[in-house]
This record gives sequence, structure tokens and C-alpha cells, in this order.
Amino acid sequence: MAGFNNDVVFAQAGMRIGDITITTGEEGSIQFSQAGADVALLIKNTSNAAGSQAIQRISVGGAAASDPFINFQVDGVKDWAAGINNSSSDNFQFTPNSDLSFSPLVEFADNGINIIPLIGGTGNANIFINGDIGNDFVEILNQNTNAGTSADSNFVATVVAGGGDALFKANATGVASTWIWGLDNSDSDKWKLGGANDNFASAVAMEVELTGEVNFPLTPCFLASVNSSILNVTGDGTQYTVIFESEKFDQGSDYNITTGVFTAPVTGRYALQVNLEMFGIVVGMTQGNLVLRTSNREYRFTFNNPGVVITPGTDFIFNGSATCDMDASDTALVVIEISNDALVADVRGGGATDALTFFSGQLAC
Repeated sequence: MAGFNNDVVFAQAGMRIGDITITTGEEGSIQFSQAGADVALLIKNTSNAAGSQAIQRISVGGAAASDPFINFQVDGVKDWAAGINNSSSDNFQFTPNSDLSFSPLVEFADNGINIIPLIGGTGNANIFINGDIGNDFVEILNQNTNAGTSADSNFVATVVAGGGDALFKANATGVASTWIWGLDNSDSDKWKLGGANDNFASAVAMEVELTGEVNFPLTPCFLASVNSSILNVTGDGTQYTVIFESEKFDQGSDYNITTGVFTAPVTGRYALQVNLEMFGIVVGMTQGNLVLRTSNREYRFTFNNPGVVITPGTDFIFNGSATCDMDASDTALVVIEISNDALVADVRGGGATDALTFFSGQLAC
């Protein structure tokens, strides 16, 4: 049959295919009017057998030819084009134009997606979403190599004043945890990093003021002191575990005011400090040991002849600090031991306001 060759239809000017007439013009076209209804072109393979495909193919003659593409058009209003740019590494492009000669808004390359936004009429900022096996990532790349120009790369999230938060989120498929970071529009526009998918309502691990100050609201940190003096605790060699019964603060709730024990919530290096103001010290007390006792080791601070050094009736200060390696759930506490006399040495309390005798610590790294 004329116009048919191996089930391929070659449309010629004046030829009819069903109710469709092939008309002449600058391009061969299929046109008809269907007022108030759809105009649709269906390519259908009615076979349900394996390997039966329905294909619409748009092609050009070779590498020297122009571009195979589709032009979407609202007459006299707007054009979009999508297809293969034969002169740009055969990338697949979307352009707001009748052909692919305009700078693309989205460009697909063999190694991923290249998004080119129109910035001042030029497309010089790119985001590549790379699908390499085992190494998926988003790369923000500025390809502007002109001398004397800035080559900054930016990934921007913006909200209007009074709106929600401008933030980014990261999670892994099948994993419950989510990390978010960005600007908290409801809290003085602080930059925050959080570990919960609730727009900084909880679990904020880091926040930065506009003036540059940085806080770590979840980092373990505590200060506990002795309010009321504790009498007759050592002096005869007794090892007394000091109970600092008044918390000034305890970020993370890791110190126990009943047992005097700090428990490390995570593995790390903790900076611990202790200061004991003792009274009731007498001349016969020739040695004093302040012990910072952790699960891994003891840190001992020895003071010789405390009863001789001080003026009778005055207090003696035992203090020390150490950076301690602690595993998650390890503990730390404070022990005082004064020897060679009677059980008459006392721990000085500072009342509700002063921290004369205290135990403090924080996760350093």
C-alpha cells in the first residue's frame, strides 16, 4: 500500500490517516479542530505478549544534524522544548523556548542531573545529582571561570519574614533518624542543628546567634554543690564519698543528687572539676587525699600535713581537675580521705547561693 513500509507510516502532504489530514507547510503537521474536547494521538500495541512495546521515536540523521526534540506550545503565549541537544554532549534538556537554542533550565547528563537556574540571564550555577553506585551525592558547582569574577557556590533555602523555618533535612531510607539544619524563624533567626524531624521543637544539638555566639544545648554539663555542712566525715583514714546535694544546673540530667554520681551518657572525654572546703582540721592530720574516681581509673590529689599548713580554726581547700576518658554509662564520683587523727573533719556547705564545695563537669570532646 502506498505510504506503508514494514508497518511504518510515511506521511505525505495531502495524505489522510483515518480522520487526520497531513497538511503542507514549513513542517509536516497533523491538524484538526475538536471544539470543547480533547485532541489525542494514541500509539498502541494491542498485543499482550512479552516484548510487545509501543514506541514513539523522534530522531535525526546523525551527529552533524540538529536536535531531536518536542516543542510544547500555547499559540502566541509560551513555548517549551524538551529533547536531545546534539551540540551539547547529547544531553537531554528542558528550555523555555521553541527549540533547544535557549539556555536550559534542567539538563540531564549521562552521570546525573545538571540544574541550571537563570541568574541575571545566564546559567552559571549548577547542581549535579550523581547516581554513581555506592556514592550518591549532591554537588553544588559554579562553573564560571571568568577572570576577576566570584566563584561562590550557594544552595539557598528562603522564607519570608513571619513564615516558617528555612531549613534542610537529611535522612536515609528505612532509618528513623532525621537531621535538620537551618534558620529558626521563630527564635531570633538563630542557625540551628537538630536531630529530630520537628522543625527545631526539640533535640537542638547546636545553635548560633546572629552575633556569632555558639551554644550546644544537649552537651552534658552539670554543677552541683553542698548546701549544708556535713560533719565528722573523715580524719581517721575514712574514705567518704561526698554527696553534692544541690544542683545548680544539669544539662542532660546525668548527675544524681542522692548518690553523688555523674553518669556519662555517651563515650568521650569529660572535663571534671572538684573543690572541697574542709574544716575541723587538726595538727595530727598529716595527709589528705582528694580522689576523683571514675569507672576507668582514679585521679588522686594528695595534700601533705593539712593540719600543720593551716592556721588553727581556718578551713583547708582541697581541689583538683582532670580530663577523663569515659565510656557510655561510666560513672564518676568524689572521695575525700584525711588520715592519722580522729573522725572530726567536716565538709563546708555554702548555703543555697554560694558554691564553696562543688563538683562540676562537661563533655569536652
